[in-house]
Amino acid sequence: MTHQKIAVSEIRRWMNTICDVLEMRGISQIDVEQEGYWDVFYEEAYDFSRQPEPQVGSLSDDIADLRKEREAFHSDDIGMVVDHACHHLQGIVKYLSVISAGPVVSASDRSKGGAHG
Repeated sequence: MTHQKIAVSEIRRWMNTICDVLEMRGISQIDVEQEGYWDVFYEEAYDFSRQPEPQVGSLSDDIADLRKEREAFHSDDIGMVVDHACHHLQGIVKYLSVISAGPVVSASDRSKGGAHG
């Protein structure tokens, strides 16, 4: 594999586009109907020298911890722990990938008043 660089601004555009498409499909909130999921801690996910130990993740914990991290970011005393926030965000993003199956949406759908399946 070749070495690559990804600008944070590009990651932001990816996430914003995904959220835009969800809203175009009429999805303004996500009903979390599944609590647990299989997880591999980020320290182990990219270490191919040993077999990772799967753990059970919790979407409720992910949501609560992300909300705390956002509050901490805006606090004068604490600040955000980015690796911790990213670990919890991946649980939410994985759930989003499971529940977001639906019609393909393109930018032209925006001018048509939304996505149609």
